[in-house]
Amino acid sequence: MKNDSASSTAFTVVQGILHIARSTDYPGGQLVSDSVSQFCENLLHSSEEGRRRLRQMSTSWGYRLLLLKEKLLMPGISLHYALRKRYIEDYISAQLEQGCTQVINLGAGFDSLLYRLSQEYPHVNLIEVDHPATQAVKVDAFQQILAKTNTTMPENLHFLPVEFESQEVQTALQSSECFNVDRPTVYIFEGVLPYLNPETVVRNFQALKSLGHPTFSVIFSAVVPLSKHLKSFGVLFNLYLKLKGEPLNWMCETESLPGFFKTFGFKILDTCDAEGFKRNYLPENFNGPMQVVEYMAVAVPD
Repeated sequence: MKNDSASSTAFTVVQGILHIARSTDYPGGQLVSDSVSQFCENLLHSSEEGRRRLRQMSTSWGYRLLLLKEKLLMPGISLHYALRKRYIEDYISAQLEQGCTQVINLGAGFDSLLYRLSQEYPHVNLIEVDHPATQAVKVDAFQQILAKTNTTMPENLHFLPVEFESQEVQTALQSSECFNVDRPTVYIFEGVLPYLNPETVVRNFQALKSLGHPTFSVIFSAVVPLSKHLKSFGVLFNLYLKLKGEPLNWMCETESLPGFFKTFGFKILDTCDAEGFKRNYLPENFNGPMQVVEYMAVAVPD
């Protein structure tokens, strides 16, 4: 992504989730809560780029253009955004019930999960780590939203700007006053790792391992090699990513994931691909397009 601007992908994800929430073609109400949908609208309203995205969705020609764009680039990706967020939220909720007291979202984008958790779990320490430009847009949006409701930022929600390609996660967290090394922790890497090179992926996981507390897990998204799933994305997909400055750099088949992670001291506890998403979250008779390139996984120290 460009160093001086917010991630285009972050805006696209929010727009896609709002599309699922509003669409009658998907089980949007089951996947996207009213609070998440409202948060997405409020966040988009807070910036010029966000308002442009909302205008796209408010006109018939703009909406048709968005549908055509998804069809040409990656059919079913908006639904996938909603599904992967549901999977992450279910996992985090289960971990909080089992004693986790710190959640760190690495590359948080415009996700609303930690903000919502900050109100439900005031005893849990919550940290969003992201690219400075993307995080600045989000923090500004938060300030606007809070000002309208005459409320303040939750004390247990913190923002830490980091550039993953040039800064070490370990160093950034250790030097931050908001990070607590003594808390059982869950780390989130949603839609981040595929954009890093393999060496940086390994280095980030090793950094998490060296931070201190032995009780932690990492929930993350990964992508399979695109060449093996040519029918799952449009012919313009790779060109689109390059033009946006966000090419995919790390890809791994689901069955190869345990072996790859074992080489640097982690084991895979769970994976969830399109079939798993459908089985867990969609009606049995659902036959709409689903994205099979990206999947979710959970890893812990071996």
